[in-house]
Amino acid sequence: MVKTLVLMRHGRARAARPGEDDSERPLTKAGRVALERSLPATLALLGDRGSVAVWTSPLLRARQTARLVARAARAPEPVVHGSLASTDPERLMAELQEAEGDCVIAVGHVPLVPAVARGLLGTSPDFKPGAMLALEPGGQPSGALALWFVNGPAVEPWEELDALESALAACSRRIAGRRDDFLAEPSASNLHRLRISLREARSLARFASPWLRGSSSLCDDLSLVQGQTSRLRDMDVLLSLVASGSFREAACGDGTPSRLPQVVSLLADEREREAGRLKGALASKRVSAALSSSLKSLDKPRLTKAAREHGVARDELAQRFDRLAGKADALRALPPSTPDELHTLRKREKELRYVIRRLGDQLAPGQASRAASLREAQDVLGTACDYASAARLSGELARKGRFSEVRGELRRISSDCSQAGERAFSHAFGGAELADVPSPDENL
Repeated sequence: MVKTLVLMRHGRARAARPGEDDSERPLTKAGRVALERSLPATLALLGDRGSVAVWTSPLLRARQTARLVARAARAPEPVVHGSLASTDPERLMAELQEAEGDCVIAVGHVPLVPAVARGLLGTSPDFKPGAMLALEPGGQPSGALALWFVNGPAVEPWEELDALESALAACSRRIAGRRDDFLAEPSASNLHRLRISLREARSLARFASPWLRGSSSLCDDLSLVQGQTSRLRDMDVLLSLVASGSFREAACGDGTPSRLPQVVSLLADEREREAGRLKGALASKRVSAALSSSLKSLDKPRLTKAAREHGVARDELAQRFDRLAGKADALRALPPSTPDELHTLRKREKELRYVIRRLGDQLAPGQASRAASLREAQDVLGTACDYASAARLSGELARKGRFSEVRGELRRISSDCSQAGERAFSHAFGGAELADVPSPDENL
C-alpha cells in the first residue's frame, strides 16, 4: 500500500451535448484555468512525501485533470486505471493494496471517490469538481489518517472571464465577416450591419476596460473605422427619407413641378461615390491597420494581471454595468439641450443595450427588461438624431455645384428635417406627439 493517497475528483466539465458519449466530455476552459491556478498551492501541502504517481480514470475529463496534476506535481505522465471509472470502490482498493511507492494521486469521479474515502475514513467530505483529500491509508479498514482536504477551486470568476473573452472574440469575427460583406456589396443593409458590429465591439471593449490592457487604444481604433462609415450612413438616412416621399408635398408647395425624382437620382449618385470612397478608405494603410489591430485585440484580448490571476467576479461585472448605467441615467435626467448632447446620450444607452445583449447572463437579473426599455427610448432618440443628420447633410449638399438645380428642394428638405428633429427631441423629453412626423427607415 502506498504511504500517501490523494483522492481527487476531476475538474469542472462541460455538460453533455445531444448524442455525445459521456466519456468524451472535456473540462471547460474555466475549469481548466481554475485548476491551473489552484493546483500549485494545493499540492504544496503534500510537502516532501517522496515520488508522486498520478492515476486517472480513462474518461476525458479525468485524463485532462490528471495531466494538469502531473505537470503541477512534476510527476511522470498519468497512468490510466479503469477502476477509477467504475462505481466499485473495492476494485480500486484492491489495486491500491498492490501498489508500492510514496504517493499516489488518484483522479476519478463521484460516487466512487467519496465511497473510497468513506471506506478508508468512515466518512467523506463533499467532493466538488477539483476537490482533493490527502490521507495516510494505514493497514486497517476505516483506520486511515486524514491529512488535509481542499475543496474544488471556484470556477465562477473564470467562467465570467471566459464569457467576456468569448464575447470580444465573437465581435472580431462579426466585424471581419460584415466588412467582407460590405466590400462585396456596399448596400445600406450591409453598411448597417457593419456599423452595428463596430459599435458592439467598442461598447464591450469600453465595458471590459477594467480587465483589459490597451482598451483605450482599441476603442480609438474602432472609433476611427466607425467614423469612416458615418457619412455614408447619413446619406442612406437622407436618401431613405426623400425616396419615401416624405417631403413631396413640401417640395411642390409653390406650384412648380416636383424635382424630388431628380433629387433622389442625384442623391443616389452621391451615395455611390461615397460608397466608393469608403471602400477605398477601408483599404487605406491607416484605416486597415486600425481595423487589423482591432480584430487582433478582440480575438485575443490582453488581460490585466489581476484578471489573469483571479478572473472576474460576477459582482464586479454587475457593479461595472451599474456605474455605466448611472452615468447614462444622469445624462438623461439633465436632459440634453443640444444635438451633440443628444447624440452622446444615445451612444451611452446603446452601449448599455449592446452589453446586455452579449453579456446578459453575466449581469444581474432583470437586465433583459432594461434592454427592452432602452431599445424603445433609443428608437425615439434615433429619430431625433437621424433628422438632425439629414438636416445637416441636405443643407451641405445644397451648397454643392452638382446639386444647383435642386438647391431649393434640398433647402426645404433641410428645414423640414430640422423641424421634425425638434419635434422628435420634444417627444423624447417633453411629451410632444410624433404622429405627424415621418420616421426614417429603422434599418438604417
